[in-house]
Amino acid sequence: MRRATLRPLATLLLVLSSCQRGPRPLVAGTDACEFCRMTVSDVRFGAELVSRTGRVHTFDAVECLASFYLDATSRDDVHSVWVSDFETGRLLPADSALFLSGGSLHSPMGRSLAAFAPATGERAIAQRHGGSVIRWADVVERMRSERLHPGAGGHEHGVPDSSATTRVPRDPSPSGAGR
Repeated sequence: MRRATLRPLATLLLVLSSCQRGPRPLVAGTDACEFCRMTVSDVRFGAELVSRTGRVHTFDAVECLASFYLDATSRDDVHSVWVSDFETGRLLPADSALFLSGGSLHSPMGRSLAAFAPATGERAIAQRHGGSVIRWADVVERMRSERLHPGAGGHEHGVPDSSATTRVPRDPSPSGAGR
């Protein structure tokens, strides 16, 4: 009789745990960015978006998250948005984080964006890494104007595409003075 009572309870707990609406820890070398398809190599720059259905989307950079977020909000498919604290790797809500823009940190997609816990303090972040400290709304606006394209990988920030080689025509003059 006792097993008959525990079985429905165990099933209920399993169902509830599978409907988790929060983030999960990022796994470097395993998780892939939902936006650019690069493997997450440094969780300090990573992020996650949890959809209304509970699906967790992982990202290798804040700029990929923000670009994906712009599309997801237009579909009303965002439950929560999380970014990694650069100093601890712990996920925190994007709307409470401080973001470093520019400075000495170079994010995987080349936009030099990194997130920090608010307790770190704006002044300490700027002194340690240079750049300026902005908020999530500023990140979203920046990515609205500097939009990345899905699956772009490194091509958006100056990494040459080997399939598109630019050839400079050779100057037929012997001295090359016609250039």
